[in-house]
Amino acid sequence: MKAIIFMFTIALATMAHAGSEVKLGTMTGKWCGSDAKIQLTKHDPATGFFHGTIRIIQTGQVDKFRVRQLNDMSLRLVRFLSGYHHGQTQYATTAPPQRYCPHARCYNWWPGDTRGGVGCTHATAEIILQQPY
Repeated sequence: MKAIIFMFTIALATMAHAGSEVKLGTMTGKWCGSDAKIQLTKHDPATGFFHGTIRIIQTGQVDKFRVRQLNDMSLRLVRFLSGYHHGQTQYATTAPPQRYCPHARCYNWWPGDTRGGVGCTHATAEIILQQPY
């Protein structure tokens, strides 16, 4: 009986995460309070990191970006700043994803949990990312 309950618990946990994986492609949303578009172009299976770029819509600035999905499906994100703040980073951790289905199109939606780095510590520096699934 214990084995059946254990297997059922694993199956439920697996179903809850089904379709919640980050994938190569585009994510959109808010990064430190600014509209942003993230393009993930490479995945390194050895480290689990996704690599790409982030473009801040208001300024047009493009920087290197890295994402790692954690066991609970939340994300650890790092923006590598260029220009005046070259060599510094902004970072965030999200909560696990939620399903969001406006107008019959569904997304994985990752609300920000913690954030920091240059220009990303004030209360309005929200992190919200979404990716179609």
